[in-house]
Amino acid sequence: MKKWTLILMVLAMMAVPALACGFPLPAGTEMMRISKAVCAEGEAPESCQERQDAYQLMGKLQSVQVDDLNMHLVIDAAEEQMEANLQGSYEYQLITANVGLGANIDSHWETGNITDATGTQTLNNYEIIAIGDQLYLSQDGGETWQTEAADQTTLIGLGMFLGLGGPLGASLDLYADPGIFTVTLEPDVEYDGQTMHVQTLAVDLEKLLASPDAALGLLEDGFAVGGDLMGMSMEDLGMTPQQFAMVLPMMLPVLEGTTFTTTIYIGADDGYIHYVADDFVLAMDASAFDPSQSAMGMTYQMSGYLTAHNQPVTITAPSNATEGSDGLFGNSGLFGSSGVLPDSTATPGAGGIGDALFGSSK
Repeated sequence: MKKWTLILMVLAMMAVPALACGFPLPAGTEMMRISKAVCAEGEAPESCQERQDAYQLMGKLQSVQVDDLNMHLVIDAAEEQMEANLQGSYEYQLITANVGLGANIDSHWETGNITDATGTQTLNNYEIIAIGDQLYLSQDGGETWQTEAADQTTLIGLGMFLGLGGPLGASLDLYADPGIFTVTLEPDVEYDGQTMHVQTLAVDLEKLLASPDAALGLLEDGFAVGGDLMGMSMEDLGMTPQQFAMVLPMMLPVLEGTTFTTTIYIGADDGYIHYVADDFVLAMDASAFDPSQSAMGMTYQMSGYLTAHNQPVTITAPSNATEGSDGLFGNSGLFGSSGVLPDSTATPGAGGIGDALFGSSK
């Protein structure tokens, strides 16, 4: 068995929560898996029914406004350190095809930044429109626009910034196994003239690693949605599911500090979800397997308020857009051709949207 087989499998499994994070919105023709929400073991029937009803309603939305969007992402690995932040808002209009993010998006990035080894790139006052898989970027209040078609890697990167999993994320549910998560009822809050019932869902990592069925389900989901990005499949790792299940409980000390929680506000009057906050912390220290290896970690925090449920929305492509040349998120940028971690050997782009947004010219 290769030294890193188990580590790679666990990383693939842990990638699912990041892709499953985000706002509970349908995408294209995909029904959200979470709309069939299950009850946690020991949970009161009343809170479970309220959550199930809320996700069912959210799964039927055609449009919504996301306000006070906040995203914080940190990646800390041996050779890559990066931090990204974003504050903004956007409109979401469902489309009837699994193209792009499964919706048309008009997003306004009020403030933002990305810091890596090359410096800091500011993302203030950007507007990004997605029409299917065609992306449009303006940095001057909509006076001028650049446009490019997005590949799958770019869409996943943009989706993480906006809290949108797209058609891939709609097929994931971190809270699908009643034995691996808990539900805590928080005090009610008032928002937009309505009482909000607050629930916090948290994964119990020890129970997850001790449950072969739940762990293997997450692993399979991880490879199904992220295998292409990682350039591997389960068959490449040389370990059977049975072997994986036997040794997985040994990974608990390696993952000390890893937590996954989701908080939702459910409207007492209309039953919709009005606020979502995800907090995903992945901590992995595999030095027990190989002392030469450094610890790695990832933090993904995303929150925002959902308003104007099913109100009319019209999102159109700018008529004066010109073609870009480097990919919206740039081959040498945050979500370039190498995936979430940039390739330090990549050749800097030659301009266009990529260099403007996540390129090498800081």
